[in-house]
Amino acid sequence: MKAFAYLAATVLVAIAIGVGVSASTWNQKLTKFNDQFLRFDYPASWSAREPDQGVVTSINELVFLSNERMHAPCVTRGTAVTCSYLLKRLSAGGILVDWEENGLPGWTLDEAAGYPISVDGHRGKESVLYWQGSCVSGTEQDIAVVIVRSAADNYYEMNACLRGPDLADEQSEIQAMLASAKVLLP
Repeated sequence: MKAFAYLAATVLVAIAIGVGVSASTWNQKLTKFNDQFLRFDYPASWSAREPDQGVVTSINELVFLSNERMHAPCVTRGTAVTCSYLLKRLSAGGILVDWEENGLPGWTLDEAAGYPISVDGHRGKESVLYWQGSCVSGTEQDIAVVIVRSAADNYYEMNACLRGPDLADEQSEIQAMLASAKVLLP
């Protein structure tokens, strides 16, 4: 019985510490991303770049967020257009977040990697990887989240590229952003 009480106390302390980290991270000014189907909060000190600001991609980008200054993604020389990531490399403490709305015929949540989560009551999955090459250079950790939309075969996707030295604080910022998310319609 003592072992169970010790385990329960340890879990409660871990939860309290986690909530404390998350709450302390968000004792700053926040701003809101708000499109017709998705809303979430993020630190006002971050910059946002939406597709209508020149981001050219082949997927359905909603917004890029970063605590670093992002550059124009595309450069035109004559008739040639060259596009790259909004950051060449993450600096120490850097975060780059990409939100997308996607869909593929026949897609199901079972195909997504990660462990089950819920975002605003919607089923999803989250995976945390140490950099696998899918993020910008300098990334030490990649958090990928998919959230099922009510329209068949459709989902939201959030990818966060993080660089230490304090990955725990950066993870807390990403988790607080996810906790604030509201999926309004499909």
